[in-house]
Amino acid sequence: MITVRIQRARGAAGRAALLRQRLARSVLLLALAVASCARPAPAPQAQAADTGAGGPVESGSAGEPRPLNLRSGPVVAKRPTVAQAAASLAGHDRFLVLGDGPRIPASDFLIGALSASEADERLAPFTLLRAGMAEQSLDPKAFSPGIGRIAALVFGEAYSKAKAVEELRLGLPRAADGGLALRFRFLGAEVSALGEAILQSDAGGNWLIEHFELDRDALSLPRQRVEDWEPPLAFYP
Repeated sequence: MITVRIQRARGAAGRAALLRQRLARSVLLLALAVASCARPAPAPQAQAADTGAGGPVESGSAGEPRPLNLRSGPVVAKRPTVAQAAASLAGHDRFLVLGDGPRIPASDFLIGALSASEADERLAPFTLLRAGMAEQSLDPKAFSPGIGRIAALVFGEAYSKAKAVEELRLGLPRAADGGLALRFRFLGAEVSALGEAILQSDAGGNWLIEHFELDRDALSLPRQRVEDWEPPLAFYP
């Protein structure tokens, strides 16, 4: 009995010692893991170095890569640019916008003389029509052969008897069947008539009116507003 108890006591002591060794080993491994995860304290910054180009430049922190300066001289600040105002509202990309609706060419408004250097040579027939406004006649030279005679027969009498026409305003030309299509308006203090024309080039490269329409009834009626429109309140529904 004594021998058995001694062996049991020795076995218990051995197991206790083994547990203490394992516990000490676990504590040591845990301490090493914590030490490896800890971030080292940043090193003190180096003193400013004089480059000789633009004064002292502070160096970066130790252990961190510094970007290379590819410029050999000092950095020169860019001069601020001043936006230039447009000299003219004429041109294919100059529009006034009526609310969120259609774009309106600036030439539809009496805002002064537009740039004459941007005139489209394809619209030369309307120069002849402007020249005939004094006599209120349609110049046949502005039309293709035969079209001028038809236009004179259909619209000539109403045009000649209309109130004094003072202006011929052109809308924005658009491409149509290899030519140009645009709306125009004969305008005066007491008359306003809308028309539409299609222009084509002949064999010699001259642009002529191939199709011509004009509101004859409007030529005989007094000018009036089509709808009530009072800017700026009319811009908002």
